[in-house]
Amino acid sequence: MVGEIGLASALLIGAGLFLRSFVNLLHQDPGFQTQHVVTAVVSLPDARYKESTRKVGFFHEYLSRLSNLPGVRSAGASSDLPWTGWDENAGVTIEGHPTDTTKNENHARYHAAMPGYFEAQGIPLIAGRTISDLDQDKAPNVLVINQAMARRYWPGENPIGRRVTTSSRPTEKDWATVIGIVGDVKDGPSSKSAEPAFWWSEAQATFPALQIVVRTDGDPVAAISGMRHELAQMDPSLPLSKIRTMEEIAGASRSGSRFVLVLTGIFAALALLLAAIGTYGVIAYSVALRTHEFGLRIALGARGRDLISLVLSQGLRLAAIGVALGLILSLTLAKLIANLLYGIDARDPVTFGGATLVALLVAIIACLVPAVRATEVDPIISLRAE
Repeated sequence: MVGEIGLASALLIGAGLFLRSFVNLLHQDPGFQTQHVVTAVVSLPDARYKESTRKVGFFHEYLSRLSNLPGVRSAGASSDLPWTGWDENAGVTIEGHPTDTTKNENHARYHAAMPGYFEAQGIPLIAGRTISDLDQDKAPNVLVINQAMARRYWPGENPIGRRVTTSSRPTEKDWATVIGIVGDVKDGPSSKSAEPAFWWSEAQATFPALQIVVRTDGDPVAAISGMRHELAQMDPSLPLSKIRTMEEIAGASRSGSRFVLVLTGIFAALALLLAAIGTYGVIAYSVALRTHEFGLRIALGARGRDLISLVLSQGLRLAAIGVALGLILSLTLAKLIANLLYGIDARDPVTFGGATLVALLVAIIACLVPAVRATEVDPIISLRAE
């Protein structure tokens, strides 16, 4: 009984920690909007779209068509989407900052974007401007950075107008000027903080496949038929693939935390049920063995609440020992699950206290039924048996 209650308490604490962690994930600000946004991939084959200018022109026209669809608020494109596992770094050289390139000291996540992407994705503009139609191949190279990059490489300074390059030995044409700062978007919902990141203009360094992002006024799924129609009008051979809403992407990225929560919750519920059954069985058997004793106590004037108190005290002593063992086990294993939690300490006193109370309450309920039966013992039958 003590072992069952101890294990149930430890699992309850774990389930409580994962539950509060998951709630924190649901209520965090992801840095982008998930509602009314649908995404899809358009990939241009090199055989027919070999020149970069043709690729850029195609995407510009396609996004322009999408922006004019009924119910579409904005449309844009990027090399990747938030929370889809993109975490590639590029070494960067900051103009005016001494850097030892052999140690790879400076780095940032790299992305490409087209006009309208940040607006469609709901990533807020903090300062400067985002990528526009003016940032073409022949125009000066530009970058949009996130707040994490601004804080790390220009602490207390204004990075707008500063220059950055990914070349370790840059020439003048390799430098790109920072034109804007946007809000942080972490690599995933459970990431502790956002990594430094920058976006260049797709027109200045092209990707053959882009993530199309469309923001609508209503149901984003309703825009899919229009997206397919416009693509077919431009090139019937191109498929619109990997169609997902941002809500689906956000939900999938939280699936690991949800699975851990559900699994731990199931084990905790089963352990609690077994602990309740075990506690009931032990106390019921104890009451059965002490039937004559209870009969004598009643004959000598003991009241029902006295017997209930006697039985409950016996059960709660064992339950208290089990809960104490569960607390010790949970505190010992806290470091092992700390990296799986978000926004909560692995030794959170509220969770530990709540799980302890639940375990004790279940033990009380399991002991209460045999305790009540103890008050129903007929003292005459008990004395005759003696």
